Parts: sequence; C-alpha cells; structure tokens
Amino acid sequence: LYTLRVLTVDGCDTTVSVYIPEEQHFASFEVDTIVCQGSPVAFNNTSDSHFTAFAWSFGDGDVSAQQSPVHTYPGIGYYTARLIATGPICIDTVVHRITVDSIQNSYFRLEPDRICMGQTIFFYPDIDSTVHALHWRYGDGSSMTSAPEALLQHAYDQDGEMVVNLTTEYRACPASSFTDTIQVYPLPKIYLGPDSGLCLDGAPIVLLNEWDDAGTPTKYLWNTGDTSASLKVVHPGSYSLTISKGPLDCSATESVVIHKQCYVVIPNAFTPNGDGENDYFFPRQLLSRNITRFDMRILNRWGQEVFATTRTDGRGWDGRLNDKPQQQGVYIYRISLTIDHKREEEYAGNVTLIR
Repeated sequence: LYTLRVLTVDGCDTTVSVYIPEEQHFASFEVDTIVCQGSPVAFNNTSDSHFTAFAWSFGDGDVSAQQSPVHTYPGIGYYTARLIATGPICIDTVVHRITVDSIQNSYFRLEPDRICMGQTIFFYPDIDSTVHALHWRYGDGSSMTSAPEALLQHAYDQDGEMVVNLTTEYRACPASSFTDTIQVYPLPKIYLGPDSGLCLDGAPIVLLNEWDDAGTPTKYLWNTGDTSASLKVVHPGSYSLTISKGPLDCSATESVVIHKQCYVVIPNAFTPNGDGENDYFFPRQLLSRNITRFDMRILNRWGQEVFATTRTDGRGWDGRLNDKPQQQGVYIYRISLTIDHKREEEYAGNVTLIR
C-alpha cells in the first residue's frame, strides 16, 4: 500500500492511497539429470507465463536465449545448468546439476576358461556406478539378469564349447555386449554293474567299468588303492572306482556293494521238543564249507554260558544245561570261525528257544 500526499501553494492538502499487490512468479525447467556423452539434452522450460526472456548457461561455457533449448555436452562430468527468467516485474533463477556418463563397452573376465562338467566358473564383469543391470546368457540355454555385482558363478551340466554373452545395461548410455567362450570337458562315464553277492568258497568277482572308453587316456583309482582298469574282489564290502581323463583330469566316482552271500546261514529259533524237527540250534550250512576252526557259545540273558562247542560235526545245542531243559526265551550266540586257514569270520545274534 502506497500513500501520496499532495500540498498545493494555495493551501490544498490531498492524500491519495494506491494498493499494488505483491506478485510471485517462479522460473523452473525439467531436464534429465543423468545423460549420456554425446546425446542431445532437452531443457523443457516450465516457468510461469509471466516471464518473457530467458538466459541459459549450461555449465560448459555455452549459453542460449531460447525458451526451451537443446544442448549437447562435449564431455563426461558434472555440469550446473542455470536458467535466469525475466518478466515485466519479476526475475528468477533456477539451477539443476547434470551428470554426463561416458559411453562404455561391456566386458567380463572369466576364471578359469576351461572346466569340467559340474565345476564352478567365476565371472568378473567390469562395473561402475553407471551400470544398471547385467544380462547373462551362459551358452547352455540358461540365462539370468542380475544387479551390478563384482562376482558371479555358474556350473555346466553339459560339455562342449560354451559361448557366454554379457549385455550390460547402463543408466543413461546405450547397452553394449561382450562375448567369450568356455571349454567344458565331459566327465567319465562309469558303471560297475548292480550290487551283487559273493560266496566265500566261490569264484571271485571282477569289477570293471562297463562303459566303453576306448581310445580315451584314462586313469583309474579304486578305494583299495589299486590303479588297474579292473579289480578282483574276494571279500564282501563297498568298492568304488574313480576315473580321470582328458586334459583337466575330469573325474567321476561310482560305487558298488558286494554283499556276503551263501556264507553261514544261522537260524533265529529252534524247538527242542523231540519231534525230530528243529530240535537243535546249529548253523548246518557250515558243514558244506571248508571250516578249519570253529567255536560257538550260547549265553542266557544273564550272560551265563549254557553251551559251547568247537565241533562242526555235532548236533549243536539241544536247549539243555547239565541235561536240564532251559527256559523258553531269547539266548545269545557267538560264533567265530576260520575258513580255509586264512579267512576269519565272526557272528553274533539272538536265537529264540521255543517250547
């Protein structure tokens, strides 16, 4: 509010009041604050219509008087873009910081560049703050998109030359791709056959890889320490073979179990009632084996020995101790023997006396 008082020479005194409203006008503009080197940058002037003149400075020495100019920055870095807008009454200034990213080429390093199937390979991509996402194609039909990470890993379940492609997506600049190859070597194929059984006095079992790897340099290692292509088995147990081949000695392991078979079959119950059937406890199958030492002992549940024998031509235990019938129940047997003067065997278990 402004007041004007007028005094004339003839004595008149007049006061005039004038109200001038306060005006507020603002300059503004829209612009991408992260741009790529060499790309035109559009400055969209969104200032009030009050302004009629515009003075732009782009932070690199260039200026413009256009209302909404387009400018290309000469190099990477940070620039302060400034707009000074002038109107009939008001003048206003607004600034934005512009980041100009450099154009980059996608790249990654892999380690190692040769692997066996199932092994892990590591990828080390070149990344910085301008990388937005990584798009991987591993050459085996699989792919993934990841955030910028300094280390990724992958394992192959097939062999051959794998062409790996990385497309790097940047926050402002165009995406770029890089390709490299990996050689994946196959694993040996191993099959030792199904689990089987072995008789003490029977023929040995010969284990070997039933897959044909003819012409392929191969190394063999059995869990027994043998390094031959085949293994003669005369003892029951678990046997495994590891085969290595190829320039990286890619290896695989297969196991097979050889069970004890047609050895000593021991009954788990007998009925000493004089009917001529199952009246004695004795592992009768021993009679057909080449047993050179035999010892069998029977204990009751209190640990008292109720029967002992070293004969293989006897009847066995008739359920008596000192000619006195023993109670019905569970008894413990312990048998140790030697087969053909060299093979030691021991057996222990329960047998039920039924009356």
